Amino acid sequence: DDETIRVKLMDECTIFHSGSMIRKQVLTDHNVSYDNTFTPAEDYALWCRLLGVTKFANLPEIVIKFRKHSNNTSRVKKLKMRMANAAVHHFNKVNYPYLFEQAAVLSIKVKKYKLFGIVPILYIKQFAHKKCFFFFKYFPIWTTSSSRKFSE
Repeated sequence: DDETIRVKLMDECTIFHSGSMIRKQVLTDHNVSYDNTFTPAEDYALWCRLLGVTKFANLPEIVIKFRKHSNNTSRVKKLKMRMANAAVHHFNKVNYPYLFEQAAVLSIKVKKYKLFGIVPILYIKQFAHKKCFFFFKYFPIWTTSSSRKFSE
């Protein structure tokens, strides 16, 4: 739904550009277009700039198939993409502080470390205020807490 998409956009681009539709009038009425400042993540920035002027929705059926390969822009321009995403995150933090804080509270990131590249042995769950380390996913080992409200 609209609220879920808004919160998710604070953390990552959850809209596939090739599978999206928008009324041209929404763009022209609000003077929203691509901003080359955010290249190669200008589509992500576009969606975030639209947060204040329109609503978002997903279709219930699959309309595109996304293919990952070694020449994807996100892989070829990995460092530029990270920097552009960081710029969009900063834009979101400044322009939508309530959504940004909500996303930080809800986001949980999990990293897995595998023994010999096969057996997942260590899991690190990153929450808004702490990191939890687990042995074999279910056995807590250690927890760190942060005095910061959220980390970038």
